[in-house]
Amino acid sequence: MAHGDDAPAPTRRTRAVLALGATTLAGAAIRVWLVDARPLIGDEGLTWRTSGATLWDFLLWHHHPDHPPLSFLLVRLSLEAFGESVWSLRLPSVIAGILCVPAAWLLGNRVGVGLLLAALVAFDPVLVVLSSLARMYGLLALLVLAALWRMDEIGSRGERSAGPWLGLGAILLAATWTHYLGFALAAAVLGTVAWRWGARFAGLAALLPLAGSLGQVVRLGRSVGLGEPFPMGTLRPVATSGMLDGWQAARFVIERAADHWPIGFAAPLLTLAGLAGIALLARRSAPLGLAVAAVAGLTLAAVMAGAPGRPFGVDRYLIPWRLAISIGLAALALLPGRGLRAGVVAGAALLAVTGIRAAAPTGPLPGMFAAGTLARTLLPETRPGDVVVFARPYLRAIGRWYGLPVESVGPRFPRRPDGSLPPRTWLLVSGPNQAPLVPGLGSTRGRYQPPVEDLTPRLEAAYGARVDRQALVRAIRERGAVAIEFAPGTTKIHAPPP
Repeated sequence: MAHGDDAPAPTRRTRAVLALGATTLAGAAIRVWLVDARPLIGDEGLTWRTSGATLWDFLLWHHHPDHPPLSFLLVRLSLEAFGESVWSLRLPSVIAGILCVPAAWLLGNRVGVGLLLAALVAFDPVLVVLSSLARMYGLLALLVLAALWRMDEIGSRGERSAGPWLGLGAILLAATWTHYLGFALAAAVLGTVAWRWGARFAGLAALLPLAGSLGQVVRLGRSVGLGEPFPMGTLRPVATSGMLDGWQAARFVIERAADHWPIGFAAPLLTLAGLAGIALLARRSAPLGLAVAAVAGLTLAAVMAGAPGRPFGVDRYLIPWRLAISIGLAALALLPGRGLRAGVVAGAALLAVTGIRAAAPTGPLPGMFAAGTLARTLLPETRPGDVVVFARPYLRAIGRWYGLPVESVGPRFPRRPDGSLPPRTWLLVSGPNQAPLVPGLGSTRGRYQPPVEDLTPRLEAAYGARVDRQALVRAIRERGAVAIEFAPGTTKIHAPPP
């Protein structure tokens, strides 16, 4: 009889492990697929450039004007181990993105919704795409899940020794060394620990993150002393950004936060359901529910503060918020009744299918992807003295990231301060969905995107040669981005490889 009573448990565990393995493999497959399917984007050029910083620069946070050093250091190790390639550049992010799936399973299992949460994380379209790029957002997502799981796991068993709490602090340290939103995660977790288990354990968990922030303190002091721009560019005052005012920024962030999954009108309803699920989670595990709610709230507040200066980065900055909403959606399976639970499971399956479709690299590439590849492709063709100009100011820095000179577009453009004309000027134009292009094809979207129509005629007049408009339109439609080469008496259109 004892054997019969014990038999179902191993069977359930086996099925759970097999289901987790299948979900992880499916999540890994779509992320790996995107590594080759999507060319490099501009921000990945910055990752590639920054990974060459010295260890001392990493430790003192002198490596980059905006982001902490951990993800760049991991990319450097990958490049040194496997050589320079798109695969080695993106490998740390892909691995972190894949590990998010079992991490979500561990966290969800704290309240019995492990597989549901793992599926939602595996196929979240934004997380899938960001986990296949050489940026820090896949690693940030992994650390959010790991910190929440570790906090609830050691707290619920009444751990009183210092080691496990210092281990939690190490995860928070890694998060703060990955992205500034790691500080919001640390505040949420440490606040929950102090409330539920006492200030002593919160102090132990805070020890490593506080010590690890010394590099940022040194960097801030250095910036102020030398009159350099404030490193935390995402939190610049609204008055200095000149892009969005406070109300515009708040509305923009809330709209993006409500659009949790790409299913049209139902997206805000899903977001509200996720928030309700967080409240339901708090009834099962008050510390975990509070921590998830705090992560969501602090992330939303931080992104609202930064949106005026970075309106184009909101989706990726909302990764901790998205994870909190996904946790809440999975927690809806805690509702009583088989019918309700079956509905939640069916909804999760629908979201998974929707997520796969949204993340799949079908249709024309977004302009930001094509422009990154284009800049890398043109690198061998540029010579000293050449000028590279981008149609969008946000992409203009790609030239610096790839070692190309950049000329600001002023009244004397394209001439140098001494009045001479550069031997060649390259005008990089990104795709039709991302930037204004040429007359009849696109229009200016937002006052921070100068129309190409203002630049091309001035370059044509300066170099005494005209651009073939029909060939330009055709190349943009086919490739998503092009570079127009201007030289005395001639022009040429370059497109990235297919």
